[in-house]
Amino acid sequence: MKYKSTLIAAVAAASAVVMALSGCGSSVSASGGGDDPTLAPKGEKVSITLNWWGSDARVKLTESAVKRFEQANPNIHVDMQYSDWGGYWDKLATSVAGDNAPDVMQMDESYFSSYASQGSLYDLSKVSKYLDLGNMAAENKKAGQIDGKQYAAEISVTLIGVIVNMDILEKLGITLPDTSKWTWKEYEDVCQQVVDKSNGQYVGTQPTFGGYDFQLWQRQHGKRTMFTGNKVTIDKKLMSDYMQKAYDWTHGKNPIAGSPDRWSEQFSAVNGTLQDSDMAKGKQALSFGSGGLSSQLAQYAKALGTENFKIVPMPADKSASKKYYYMKPGMYWSMSAKTKHPAESAKLIDFLINDDETGKEFGTDRGIPSNKKIRKELDSVANPLDKQLFAFVDQMSKISGPNPDPTPNGASGFTNAFLRKLQDVVFDKSKPDKAADELISEIQNSVDTAS
Repeated sequence: MKYKSTLIAAVAAASAVVMALSGCGSSVSASGGGDDPTLAPKGEKVSITLNWWGSDARVKLTESAVKRFEQANPNIHVDMQYSDWGGYWDKLATSVAGDNAPDVMQMDESYFSSYASQGSLYDLSKVSKYLDLGNMAAENKKAGQIDGKQYAAEISVTLIGVIVNMDILEKLGITLPDTSKWTWKEYEDVCQQVVDKSNGQYVGTQPTFGGYDFQLWQRQHGKRTMFTGNKVTIDKKLMSDYMQKAYDWTHGKNPIAGSPDRWSEQFSAVNGTLQDSDMAKGKQALSFGSGGLSSQLAQYAKALGTENFKIVPMPADKSASKKYYYMKPGMYWSMSAKTKHPAESAKLIDFLINDDETGKEFGTDRGIPSNKKIRKELDSVANPLDKQLFAFVDQMSKISGPNPDPTPNGASGFTNAFLRKLQDVVFDKSKPDKAADELISEIQNSVDTAS
């Protein structure tokens, strides 16, 4: 059985990000262009760059918001660039290493610490005159800090939820158990029913793919964080068990996640064009909405022309630790430490996170807004699907524990390294114990090298 070329290409591109990032200039001052930056003189034209990743829908929403920002600030022109997830990090690492970083960039938690510790991000506390973070809770503001410095403005929070296509379950006569306390066995039983009752017309689920997913799995089993400072604290046994589960879901008679080849195709779809995924095509019943839960849900609903979805918690065994969930930062806005226009860049970020019209326009595309005022306004006018999403986030926030320690410099490539090892297991190239041991060693060596 061969590896899918699209999957290997995705991993190779992501690996290039880590290599390029390790060469970013740590000598760059993170204070940027001075302690009290000011706007350009009235009438002087200024051009700044804005980079982000996301779907076609996000491109249109962001372009619309930037156009209104430029109308309100006619002396500021914003040059916009965007990519899919994998291409974005490859380009960003290259641009930072080449001293050509965008003035304003979308940032993810898994890369945040690496860029901040390399001196590549601007301390936003120095532009507080133009960027107001007062509409977010203290914990949301703190999520954008490293060593007490404000290197990012949190855009949103997100969390994992299982998205259930109720049209498929109802068609097959399948009833969900009590999902507020369902176990992994109950989850697998529902997925197996989907495959068996449909004679393979539908798959039940897909193996999970990311660091956030595994972080929750580990926390369910009493291990709070994957990293403690610069020490990798991944539990080898739990990682091995997690990889074994992915293997079991893709092997045997009528596997609940389809064949290994199908798994690799789904990874490429979820991390590229979501519309190409089995979930968006109505061929899959349950999906782990990881990271971009709100965006994924909206795209599935649009693709299938139905809002008959349920959002339910990730399964956990009855012995699971309490409060293993946590509210993960969805994404951030950051500024380059080398921006020549810190005041104008800060004004743009302020507009993107605080402007009421922009908040309504963006909705939940980038996650549940960290801006409390905008979130409240969105909730008051939300459609039924978004109402369900807001209610789910509120439900899970009440039982969430403290966030884990941040991903350290050198460990940004965890998800990609995990994927490489996981594909070795799924394609019978390696056993789970060996793959887990190699993964932990690889990440620790990467952190040690970067420290």
